Amino acid sequence: MRPLRLSSLLSRIRAEHLCRELLQLAFALAVVVMLAGQTAALGNDIFRRAPASGSSGATATGSRDTAAAPVDSTIDTAGLLQRRAVEALNRTDTAIRAVNAAQQAARAAAAAAASSVPDGWATGGKPGGLQPLDLSAMDKWKGAAVPTTPNGAKPNEVVIVQDDQNALLTWKTFNIGKDTTLTFDQSKGGANAGQWIAFNHVQDPSAKPSQILGKLQTIGAGAADAQGKKPVGGQVFVINPNGILFGGASQVNVHALVASTLPINQNLVAQGLLANSGDEFLFSAAELDRKGRGAVERVYGDVTVEKGAQLVAPTNQDRNGGRISLFGANVTNEGTISTPDGQTILAAGLQIGLQAHNSNDPQVRGLDVFVGGVVPGAGTVTNSGLIEVHRGNATMTGRMVDQLGVIDSTTSVSYNGSVVLNASYAARSNYNESNSLSAAASSEPLFVATRTGTVTFGADSVTRIRPEWESTEKVVGTELALASKMDVRGLNIHLTGKAEVWAPSAELLFDAGRWYVEPNSTARTVKPLFVYEDAPGGESAGRAGGQIYLDAGAVVDVSGTTAVQASVSDNVIKVELRGSEFANSPVQRDGELRGETVQVDLREHGDWDASLNGGKGGYKWIGTPLADVQGYVNLVQRSIGELTTKGGSVTMNAGGALVLQPGASVDVSGGFTTFAAGEVRTTKIIEGNRIIDISKATPERKYDGIYLVTTTTTDPKWGTTKTSGGSVSESFLEAGYTEGAAGGSLTITASGMALDGALRGQTVVGERQRSQAPKAGGLKLTFKSQFMRGDLVSATPYWHSTLAPDITFRGTRTLPAVAEFKLMEDQDGHARALSAQRGAALELAPQLFGAEGFGSLSIDNTQGNTTLPAGTNLLGTAGGELTLAGANIVLGGSIRAPGGSLTFKAYNYSSLDDLWINDIEYRIENVFTPAPNRGVVSLGVGSKLDTAGLLVDDRTETGLASPLATKGGTVALEGYSVELAAGSGVDVSGGVVRSPTGKFTYGSGGAIRLAGGQDLGATNVLGGHLDLAGELSGYSGTVGGQLSLKAPSIQVGGTTARPTTLVFQPGFFQQGGFGAFKLEGLGEWTETRYQFVPGLLVVPGTAIDARQRSRFAIAGADSLMWAEPAVQSERALRNPVNLTFAATEHPKLGADFDARTDKLGLRVRGDLIVGAGTSITTDPKGSVSFSGNTVAINEGVAVTAPGGRISVKGGGGFQLVVRRRANGGR
Repeated sequence: MRPLRLSSLLSRIRAEHLCRELLQLAFALAVVVMLAGQTAALGNDIFRRAPASGSSGATATGSRDTAAAPVDSTIDTAGLLQRRAVEALNRTDTAIRAVNAAQQAARAAAAAAASSVPDGWATGGKPGGLQPLDLSAMDKWKGAAVPTTPNGAKPNEVVIVQDDQNALLTWKTFNIGKDTTLTFDQSKGGANAGQWIAFNHVQDPSAKPSQILGKLQTIGAGAADAQGKKPVGGQVFVINPNGILFGGASQVNVHALVASTLPINQNLVAQGLLANSGDEFLFSAAELDRKGRGAVERVYGDVTVEKGAQLVAPTNQDRNGGRISLFGANVTNEGTISTPDGQTILAAGLQIGLQAHNSNDPQVRGLDVFVGGVVPGAGTVTNSGLIEVHRGNATMTGRMVDQLGVIDSTTSVSYNGSVVLNASYAARSNYNESNSLSAAASSEPLFVATRTGTVTFGADSVTRIRPEWESTEKVVGTELALASKMDVRGLNIHLTGKAEVWAPSAELLFDAGRWYVEPNSTARTVKPLFVYEDAPGGESAGRAGGQIYLDAGAVVDVSGTTAVQASVSDNVIKVELRGSEFANSPVQRDGELRGETVQVDLREHGDWDASLNGGKGGYKWIGTPLADVQGYVNLVQRSIGELTTKGGSVTMNAGGALVLQPGASVDVSGGFTTFAAGEVRTTKIIEGNRIIDISKATPERKYDGIYLVTTTTTDPKWGTTKTSGGSVSESFLEAGYTEGAAGGSLTITASGMALDGALRGQTVVGERQRSQAPKAGGLKLTFKSQFMRGDLVSATPYWHSTLAPDITFRGTRTLPAVAEFKLMEDQDGHARALSAQRGAALELAPQLFGAEGFGSLSIDNTQGNTTLPAGTNLLGTAGGELTLAGANIVLGGSIRAPGGSLTFKAYNYSSLDDLWINDIEYRIENVFTPAPNRGVVSLGVGSKLDTAGLLVDDRTETGLASPLATKGGTVALEGYSVELAAGSGVDVSGGVVRSPTGKFTYGSGGAIRLAGGQDLGATNVLGGHLDLAGELSGYSGTVGGQLSLKAPSIQVGGTTARPTTLVFQPGFFQQGGFGAFKLEGLGEWTETRYQFVPGLLVVPGTAIDARQRSRFAIAGADSLMWAEPAVQSERALRNPVNLTFAATEHPKLGADFDARTDKLGLRVRGDLIVGAGTSITTDPKGSVSFSGNTVAINEGVAVTAPGGRISVKGGGGFQLVVRRRANGGR
């Protein structure tokens, strides 16, 4: 064939470009009749649907894409999520109603029961529950007036008028009879009455606890309301080391209450309770020092709130709530505690430290609580009643935290609810006199816990943070400034049967581990670490190093709000076009549209071409490309329902194991909004004789103004006419639709897992979300725990995996049931570990990845194996992401995720071996010897990995309901060795959508990366292999896919006797439909010093002519199918192929390296050699690049890329030797 001159070629391209689509259609139709034979010389036939060497044309038959139907068509996801949400709301509401009913019944019973506690004030020999110790002693009664003789009509109303901000009152007995009302009048504090405190110290010689059976209240300044109630005053402290009891008929109504059986620190009373520069406990058993040391000589009592009792710290009109704090050896709430917009604190132990929560974290507003010393029989905090903290915080801290009742919090558009359950104790003061860093200037904790206990969610308990859906409040923005938050921490976290944790769109953290504080250091410059550490003796000793356990029926649910009601009209906003809106549109700044008010639809969006508008383009637009309306978008107000539709996040970390029994569930699914039909009006603008919608107006064109709709009416009586107009077209009624929100994330990190329950992360893809689906719910499983190096100067935990389970995707479970949760009889309270069989294996349901589970699944098990057995298939959603990392990855089944991402990594040396790889102290001479039977990714016979784009036929209802996932996705297999068996396949081809008018729009091909020959964890470990016997496809009707291959050594042309060298024949570069090839060789060691097998060798005389094969669709009456086989379009029509040849230098210690004698080692050199007489040709505008440590392009080599790019890059140097010093061994 006569060669074309460049000028002739360009002329031909220009002519043929005008009818490109017609020619493509002609090619597709030609396939139906008969295709001419293709005679390109092919190498290894590893490409799907590509004819083998010497094959002739194909028949007129086509292949139908089995995934053309909607991926999620079998599931009514929205209905399913709505049903679950309603059930969760009904369950929790029913539980709370039941608790309230039980509280009311107990309150009535307590009020009717007889009591031995006398009412009123004890005076003149008259008995009374309230008896001061010594009114004549100034230090025993200070800052408040002595109550006068009670009014005869109301003898049991006792009022103490406070004169100073701090009143110090000492009592012989502090008992409030059930018919007594004790009022602290703090009105003299005026606007600051909330800061006034009445300290009540009880020194009962009979060592009896205080009993509060009646009413305790404070009043502040201001007039009474219509019901005669005066504003709530300030704070009341009741301190009785013998114990404090709130009876079933008691009622407390104060701004803040502290009930403590521990002595208060008088130093802090004098200088300010939170002005704690010395890091001292606010409440502490007198015998204990700031490190919790010392013998406790007496028994400190408990604080108990009986069923029926009501402890309330009300909010005010500014939503500044109060606080209820209960501190004692043990603390139990069986009643009702309510602190809206405030905080409820229950803390058990013999030392209590308080610190204002870090202001950099506004999600928790209130105080952080630290429990210090704990003795046997103390340290248990229990809620079996009701704690209400709407828009506030509930904190329970102790050695054992038992949440057996209801904690009910809410989140509004302005303030979130939060719950902290913290089984941390043995805290010590984080103080050092030589440390000049003051507490006020430090963000470090004042105290550091050193031990952890158990958090228990009791059977049928409810712990919820509910969005205030009933509220009409709205705020600007697309996300809550303060999301609901729950932190649970302990050595063990146990959710018993039917325990419910429900917090739509919240952030939940479950941490099961222990505290580590650097030995012999108390300086605040050292932060404590929470470590997910194995138990002493490891899991084999039967003790879990930290366990999270969900019994059957237990629920953790942070799924997004469902069925939020809105109107399609809400999507249209008004925008005034001024200078800032035209920042990217200089043509419009002085045009007819400046100063006009337009209406835009926020659902219209896209990317503006960067080459237009004098380089001012390249931005993302909303509503219209004409102007930047983001400022107005940010002003759109949304309700709490709209702001909580996305799924929340759940993070579960355990040093030992996580157990999910059958019937238990964790749900992070996204919610959805239901848009009702409504009127839609958007602005139309004029360009000459054209009227176009504002969403179609582009910034580089000049417009003549707004299209005005005018209406003229004539008055029938007077004959006058009136003309009115507007700047928008006539409206139209748009049908309603559903819009799904993003799914949440579930992250689990543990040494072992037993996931026999349900994990959910579904999302709804609405009718208008075909091209941009909401972010899929994500699940990440990581199998590792930590250990501490005892000889470290600084606290550094290292990750490792003691169990390294073998993971298998299997539809039917074969493993035995997990034993029930049990605490072992050891001093640290470890839970029983998983059995050896359950610790060594994990079975996962195939549905975990896909429409019924998660759109994104990542499993990091680098010390264990992961297997997909033959006959077991995974079907992901469009755009789904699957990542598997392990010691070996065995894929016998098939995986499909249209337009998605499939990544598989196998480690010969795990990333968890970092300690041994990177720490030279532990290195020995054979550390870089490959571990046997590890680091292999294998794709079995018949196994298919498929991220090809969909065939979508918009002529049919099925097509219109399908996602527009037409771009091919990505597939990556990387490891020490990668093996594709004969009959296996990888497909990242592009798809196609056919419009109702018959137009075909093709998606580009995706990317395949296959890399073997080098370990991913220890890059010094070379060897392994890349075996390619399967089929690879990256076809497209437009730009083909990308293929990247990495092997110990690669040869193009000829033959070789080396088993690890991958050989390709020149026809390789015309196969599979790929538009880009990258071949990367590492180079191999030889027995001859300083000689290496080239990383990449092109055999002399090899002729490479790279051409892309394309695949086109043909349409039946009601279906689409691919024409077979793929074809080569004419040169002017096909996209060019880009070629990359690379050889990479990588280190490998030589056989003469000895860690003990410090001899020398060598690196493997990355040599790239292109033999003499080689020719490499691509189509116009293609590229060819060569890179390596050394690049040799020999005589007579011809590289041709008309109008394209050719590059050659060698290394800047070659490191011949590497010196290492090693001390000791592994």
